[in-house]
Amino acid sequence: MKKYFIFGAIILFVLLMTNSCIIFVGGDGTLRIVNDSEDYEIYEVYIVKNADSSGWGDDWLDADEIIDIFESRTFTLDSGEYDVRIVDSVEWNAYEYNVEIDPDSTTTLHYDGYNLDK
Repeated sequence: MKKYFIFGAIILFVLLMTNSCIIFVGGDGTLRIVNDSEDYEIYEVYIVKNADSSGWGDDWLDADEIIDIFESRTFTLDSGEYDVRIVDSVEWNAYEYNVEIDPDSTTTLHYDGYNLDK
């Protein structure tokens, strides 16, 4: 009986370790949005995963937060493909679609006052 218990414990350990490795490999990445505009602050940021996209959802900035001129903000995301929308201080909308977020790396988008680009 003791042999079966030890064998079962080893199997459970291997399964748990395998599952942990799978979770670890997925990893998080970061998205950095840089405001290169000389005239406009960024007031709102919307980030949606492509597969989950049924609208833009909530603003990712805090209620009193903006991305000031020549400043940046970094967001931690699960790896995958995202659509990004920003709204500036004159309510101009700029979009970047199919932004790839890779595990353990940073993807940077630049806003120039009109466009949001890699």
